[in-house]
Amino acid sequence: FGEAEVFANSGMSVFNLFDEKVKLRNGTKTGLEELLSSQSYQNIYIMLGINELGYDFSSIVTKYQSMVEKIKELQPSAVIILEANLHVTSGKSSQSSLYNNEKINLLNSEIANIAAATGSYYIDVNGIFDDASGNLAAEYSSDGSHVLGKYYSVWVEWIRGGQ
Repeated sequence: FGEAEVFANSGMSVFNLFDEKVKLRNGTKTGLEELLSSQSYQNIYIMLGINELGYDFSSIVTKYQSMVEKIKELQPSAVIILEANLHVTSGKSSQSSLYNNEKINLLNSEIANIAAATGSYYIDVNGIFDDASGNLAAEYSSDGSHVLGKYYSVWVEWIRGGQ
């Protein structure tokens, strides 16, 4: 995304998002609230949820909605875009009671509802990376859960193309 600021790290979730400090492009480390209070953003893309699947489902949904509301409060002029969580491969899905596509689809459905309730947008890139059965296609992943970095450009172009 060129000059976009990325606020991310491994293990980030709706439960710890505002507690985390992340190193920005300029090398400084900051928290999300500090970042959103210090600059104005046109668009904010949010993709969270997969790390939360081990928690009580209703608490995930409640926390996710409050997170979106807080971000909207801090950035009232920004367009908020909530991204669906990516599916996992069929093998990963069938081996896990937590990280399976049934739960991911349920969470994605709730994220779409949160987008509608908060005046945000919802996008779902799974159609690009899924196989015919609705699972992450094995060739796009080495661990069954994450899309290989070489496919991020495909994802970015999909977003830029307006889905």
